[in-house]
Amino acid sequence: MQPFVAALWGAAFGTSGLLLAGAVAAWLASLRRMALLAITGTVLYATFAASYLGLLPGIDAATRLRCEGTVFMVCGVLLGHLVLAMIGHLRVPAVARRWRTMIYGYGVVIVGASGLLPPMAGFALCTAGGFIIGAVALALSLRRAQRGDRLAGVNIVGVVSICISSAALTHIALDPDSPWWVHAVGAIAGVVYQCVIALVLWLRFSYLIELRRVIAHGPAYDPVTRMRTHSETTQMVGLAFFDNANEGSLVGVIAVSIGNLLMLERLHGRAAVHHGLFVSAGRLRRALPGDVETGRLGDDGFLVLVRDVDDVGEIVDIGHELVRRLTRPVALSTSTEPGELESGQARWVAQVGVGIVVADAAHRPSDAIAQARSMSRAAWSFPSCVAWQDDSGHVAEAPQLASA
Repeated sequence: MQPFVAALWGAAFGTSGLLLAGAVAAWLASLRRMALLAITGTVLYATFAASYLGLLPGIDAATRLRCEGTVFMVCGVLLGHLVLAMIGHLRVPAVARRWRTMIYGYGVVIVGASGLLPPMAGFALCTAGGFIIGAVALALSLRRAQRGDRLAGVNIVGVVSICISSAALTHIALDPDSPWWVHAVGAIAGVVYQCVIALVLWLRFSYLIELRRVIAHGPAYDPVTRMRTHSETTQMVGLAFFDNANEGSLVGVIAVSIGNLLMLERLHGRAAVHHGLFVSAGRLRRALPGDVETGRLGDDGFLVLVRDVDDVGEIVDIGHELVRRLTRPVALSTSTEPGELESGQARWVAQVGVGIVVADAAHRPSDAIAQARSMSRAAWSFPSCVAWQDDSGHVAEAPQLASA
C-alpha cells in the first residue's frame, strides 16, 4: 500500500477511534441505547473496511468473502436502523416494531441465503442487499427533506457517503491492485460518513443532556435561555453573599437589560422574542470566563455573578465585552414552523444596558440586584451602555479599565 493511501485510510480509522471514544463517553453518561448504536456502527465499519482492505490476517479467500459479505449486510441493516431513527419513523412503538421486524428480518434472510451459495455469489448477494437498503434509506431521506426536515439533509450526506465508500471498498476487495484514487475516494467518503454519525451522536447527546437538566431543575430552569430562572438567580446571589461574608471578599453583580424586546414582540410576535433571548443567552455564555455564574433577571435581562472579586477593572472589562457581543445583529425567525427556523426573517439588534455593582457582605443581596438592574437601565443613555457607581456614589458611565 502506498504511503499516501495508507495515510488516507489511517485518517479513516483515526476518525473511527475518535467516534468510538465519544460513544464510550455517552455510555458512561448513562445514555446506553444511543451509545450502543454508535459503538456498534463504528466497530462494524472499521471491521468492514479492514476486511475489504485485506488487513485481517489468517483468513483464506473463501472465508474472507463470506465474512466481508456478512459484515457489509450487517452494516447496511444498522445504517437503515439509524436513518429510520433520524427521520422519526421509530417514535411510535407499534410502527417501530414493524420497521425493525422488516429490516432485521430482511438482513437475516439475505445473510442466510448467502450462506447457501458459493462464496462469490454469497458476497454478491450481500453486497446487492446492502446497496438496496442504502437506496431505500436515501429515498426516505429525500422524501423527508422535501417536507422541510433539516436533519434529512444530514441523512442524505451520510447515506451517499457510505454508499460511495462501500462501492470503493468492494472494488478494492475484488481488485487488490486498484488505483490510488479508488482508495482516496473510499477513505474520504468513510471519513465523511463517520463525521455524520458523530454529528447525529452529538445532536442526540446534547438533546438528552438538555432534557435531563430540565427534568432535574424543574421550574428552577428556563428552557428558552437554558439558564436559572429569576427566583433561582436571586437564591444564587443570596448564597454567594452568605459565603463571601465568611471569607470577607467582594462579589461582582452584573445586570444586563435588553430594552427593545417589547417592541420586537409587537412587530414580529413572541416567537421572535424567544429566538432573540435564546441567541443573546448563548452569546452571553460564550463571552464569560468559566468561573462565573449566570441566570435570568426578570423577563428582559440576565444576571452575571462573579465571586471573590480582586480587580474591579476585570468586572468592568466583562461588562464592555458583553455589550460588544450582545449588540451584534441577529437574523431572527418569526415562524414556529420547523422548516423555517433557520431562515432569518427579521434583522434585530439588541438595545443592551449593563449595570455593575461590586459589593461586600454589608450589602443585602436584593439591594445589590436592584441597584445593578437600575444601573443597567440607566446605561441605555450612555454611549458605552455600561454603568457603575463612581467614587462620589453617583451612577456614571463605566470607563474602559485595564484589569490587573
